[in-house]
Amino acid sequence: MRTVLFLLALAAFPAQAQSIFGREPNLGQLPPEILFFQRSSYNSLLFTRDSMRSGRGFEVQIDNTSPQATPTLIDPLATNYNYYLGNNSSKWITGVKHYRSVHLPNAYPGINASWIGSFSDGFERLAFNLAPGADPSLIRIRIKNAGAHSFEGPGGIWFTGGPLPGVFLAKVEASQGNPDAPLAATLRLANSDTVTISAPNLDSTRPTEFVISFPNYQSSFGRPESLPWKSTDGNRYALSSIEDTFSNTAYDTVVARFAEDGNPLWVTILGGSNSDFIGDLTPIADGIVVTGPTFSQDFPVSTNAPAPKALAANVPFFAFINRDSGLLRSSTYGPFSTNSAAGFPITASARDIIFGGSSEIPNAPLPNFNSGFLLRWRPIENLFIYNVSLPDPVRNLTSDPSGATYYATYSSNASPTRLRVAAANEAGQPLGRPSEYLIAGNQSQLSEIKLLPAPGLSVYAFFSLRDSLSITGNLAHFSLLNGTTVFVRPLNSVTQLSAFDLNAAGEPRLLTFTGASEISPTSPSATLVAPCLNSAYYARFSPTGSLLYASYVQQSSFNFNAPEPSATKPSLSCAVPTAGRRPVGALIPGQMVTLTGGNFGPAEAIYSTLGPDGKFPATLNGYSVRIGDTNAPIFAVARGLIAVQIPFETKSPTSISITGPDAPADILPITISTRNTTLFDTGDTANPTRLPALAALNQDGTVNSKSNPAILGSIVSVFGSGLDLPAAPLTTGGLNPLNTIYANPLYNRGFNCIPVYIGSAPGLSTAVFQANLQLISNYAGTGTRPLPLSFALGENPRSIFLPTPSAIVWVKDE
Repeated sequence: MRTVLFLLALAAFPAQAQSIFGREPNLGQLPPEILFFQRSSYNSLLFTRDSMRSGRGFEVQIDNTSPQATPTLIDPLATNYNYYLGNNSSKWITGVKHYRSVHLPNAYPGINASWIGSFSDGFERLAFNLAPGADPSLIRIRIKNAGAHSFEGPGGIWFTGGPLPGVFLAKVEASQGNPDAPLAATLRLANSDTVTISAPNLDSTRPTEFVISFPNYQSSFGRPESLPWKSTDGNRYALSSIEDTFSNTAYDTVVARFAEDGNPLWVTILGGSNSDFIGDLTPIADGIVVTGPTFSQDFPVSTNAPAPKALAANVPFFAFINRDSGLLRSSTYGPFSTNSAAGFPITASARDIIFGGSSEIPNAPLPNFNSGFLLRWRPIENLFIYNVSLPDPVRNLTSDPSGATYYATYSSNASPTRLRVAAANEAGQPLGRPSEYLIAGNQSQLSEIKLLPAPGLSVYAFFSLRDSLSITGNLAHFSLLNGTTVFVRPLNSVTQLSAFDLNAAGEPRLLTFTGASEISPTSPSATLVAPCLNSAYYARFSPTGSLLYASYVQQSSFNFNAPEPSATKPSLSCAVPTAGRRPVGALIPGQMVTLTGGNFGPAEAIYSTLGPDGKFPATLNGYSVRIGDTNAPIFAVARGLIAVQIPFETKSPTSISITGPDAPADILPITISTRNTTLFDTGDTANPTRLPALAALNQDGTVNSKSNPAILGSIVSVFGSGLDLPAAPLTTGGLNPLNTIYANPLYNRGFNCIPVYIGSAPGLSTAVFQANLQLISNYAGTGTRPLPLSFALGENPRSIFLPTPSAIVWVKDE
């Protein structure tokens, strides 16, 4: 039997996640009136004898309960919880059980109550079980939400305002008996904060169950900062930094191991009286090593710690945790006398872990305020094998089977900027000679670096450099035998990797993360010659840096152990906007799109021309494209690429197919959006920026670029495709009429310019729009600089395009 009273939030809730905490007893951490509590990094729940208090500022009380009613915890969770809080080991608690429910027997005569946590959907449930003959009118629930306004409205009782965000509607459903049978029930508002339940047809001779549900705002309640992932030891872990339930001013480190079914096996909390944040987790031996920054002077270090005290306000902690039980085996502070940070852990052997990091240099003048270190820790013995000081902070490290450790240090505060790659043996002593790469100027920042050991005491490196305007990826090869740089090859738009390895032939290979959106070089047999939505970029190089093979791939079906991806037959993989180089998921009628695949079409691009009927042709070089029931006009054909226009009459959902010589047999399903657009951009890989460079014309008709910027105060013309046209129906494949001016459908959100004209681009294909924008004359900065522009719908400023069409034009002063 289940009667459910829903206090449904009409406000948007964040996505829910499985909580890793249940209800636990108060063992002296809280005032004695708090019997049980549930931890949270966002909204702790505190349970007294007859109420539940929320950290969000409200309380739900079972009113006028029997004074003899004593709550207990029931329904234990399988998870074990370990608490290492503070440096007094006598107060450490292990093997603690949490519970799903707080049970209050005989809350009223013949009525038991239970607080039942859902642990996943963000709702708290207060259940009442009524024995035959029990009186449901005794049940009174007080919802103490200071400042809230309650009233009886459509469908039930409404609550608005107060500390709880949003609007809540209280409803009731009822059932009774065995088996359950539906029962009509309504809610009554006894006063401004008290709710009762009315069930006129209730059969008092049968057992009944009422369950009151209301939001508990546990969307972040005990949720790991990262979802459980499978580590190299085959187990699933999650990490979190959780706000201290009792102080609300500090954070503790939370480590959890999960079963394959998604339930936590154990949860271990580490922390002192100040904040202790999670950093890295690395499996080793029969345990895991966890590290992160600690600001506590009483972090729980074990008795044999080589650094039992924190020698600075902010130092790393190192903890070794049993893989099966979550129990702490050893822990220590980092051996640093200045504020320091450790990271990039690697397993150096079955016993040791090596870290790299940075330390402040006391009283050092800029720019050299940070030094670096290389640290080797043996967690089973809780012993530091070595602690090597370095002139610059360590930014990444790796090792090879011989036991050599390769590490990269970087200083952006020196001039020129200095990237150094070096190696050390098992004792921390130098191997070979460091190799340096100097970057002109001192504004570059290293945003990523990965190291890949190679034979002959050499190492490949992938690194990305960022300045105020751009980010550029680079592939490099360093020889540590003689301290030389073999090559540094710019990769421009390839700026972040998901994988980096060396194949059996000694050739470096790389794979980007999914979502690669810039067009990079591909090979003739490439699976994809341009990025699709969620695609990744794969490339293989020679030891001297020559590109040997490259392709876009669907990462979900690719790994380095499989044969190299190549297109043995033509393919049709995706449709992306021709205007921009960033793939989107939905297309719009009239939009110019490029159909992308591999291994079909001519090597050199072939462009169509306007026919005698005033339209672009539906056949070009023997190819035709059918979208739904209509042949699409074709603008160009090239290897793996066909540029077409989505017919205005296309409805969603639909599909695309291609016919012609060596045409792919695939049928591509697509979704048609009601409103979307992209801006034409240049994909200027010679001058990459965080935003694409607009394909814009300066006022004198020349193409805007970094080397040919517009004068502030002048007018530039930018172009795009795919606007949901408010004009009369246009002809698919024809040219724009000369009299279509949009009153206010599109406007600039950058506030860097004044729209002079926004409308159809005269003389260009229908659905290509043009925006003539007068640049403001007082734009901040000096010299040639990028001016970002983004657009949204004028009639609804909150309805921004996804992704927002954004790009830059290059400008300079008069």
